[in-house]
This record gives sequence, structure tokens and C-alpha cells, in this order.
Amino acid sequence: MPKPGEHKTVQSRIITYAQEIGWKFVSGDEAETRRCFNNHSGKIQEKAAQASIYFNDILISKSPRI
Repeated sequence: MPKPGEHKTVQSRIITYAQEIGWKFVSGDEAETRRCFNNHSGKIQEKAAQASIYFNDILISKSPRI
């Protein structure tokens, strides 16, 4: 029997809870697309170097207009 790891003991439970309260699961590929990763680079650090840490479309839509 495999030993429980972080995914089973923490991550999967948080994901399940988040979905129960209405959050939507976003795959890694979709998250990279929505954060504007540079997919022409090889290393993850290079892909993320200029990427947003947010989903800007959601951030802008939820921010109050000033």
C-alpha cells in the first residue's frame, strides 16, 4: 500500500472542499494559459518569468471601478 503523501492528505481535501463551496478546478495547462505563460521557453522558471500571478480577467472583473 502506498504511503500517504501531501496530495492525498492535504491537496485533494482542499480541492474537494473548494469545489463544494463553488470554486472551479482549473487544470495546470489552463492556469498557465490564463496567466499568459511564455510557452516558447523550455524551463518552467523561464515560462513563468513574465507571467501574472493572477488570472487577470477575473481580478479585473471582480475589482471595483474607481
